[in-house]
Amino acid sequence: MRPESRSARSYLQVDKIMKTVEKWLTIKMKSCCALEKAAISSRMSQLIVSQLRTPFLRMNIGSHIDEQIGLAGKLPQKLYCGQMEINIETGSVKPSVKLLILSIMKFIALWLLSFAYFFRSLVMNKSESGPATLIYGVPYANLTTDGSAQLFEDFCQKGSLNVLSNAKKIIVQVNRPVKAGNSQSFVYARFPLFALFLANKLNMNDSLVFMKQHVSIFFRYICRTE
Repeated sequence: MRPESRSARSYLQVDKIMKTVEKWLTIKMKSCCALEKAAISSRMSQLIVSQLRTPFLRMNIGSHIDEQIGLAGKLPQKLYCGQMEINIETGSVKPSVKLLILSIMKFIALWLLSFAYFFRSLVMNKSESGPATLIYGVPYANLTTDGSAQLFEDFCQKGSLNVLSNAKKIIVQVNRPVKAGNSQSFVYARFPLFALFLANKLNMNDSLVFMKQHVSIFFRYICRTE
């Protein structure tokens, strides 16, 4: 089988696994902080299965070079990647102890940083900059052309998607630095919440709501990990 055929089959299998994982997560997850469990499950399944793509393709290409039966031909019941065990038949996901500990530490760090940025906004910022539209999940290759995001910004502002073309401010979640275009309406940030706090100052009511929700999230997370 040609490498491109193996790659195509790999993507189809990854998509099938993602749907199975999402179905399992939907049963296990609960709604939290105004987010429906379907939305949480969908995003978590994307993050989990994203760990599969690179090793999936690498194993298929390697099996073609070695002229062996590739992973695209027959899958094992359980896959191990990204320090996780994924049962492709049931969709269940079992993280390693190391991954679980690192995830808890990352959550606590981000939770504390969110509070720090929140209090900074109260002290440093004078007024609100208004609501912003969030864009996430866009591959880096689709964001930039010749190292600049100008074409992407033009598409958002001049395209047919009203939610983007009418947005006064757009925050784009990225995992690596992006050279912004000429528009002042775009902000590229790894953590969009921090970018919002850097440009906004919440009023008293919104501040109380944030603190209540933020503290609630911490205790809900701790209860879920016990």
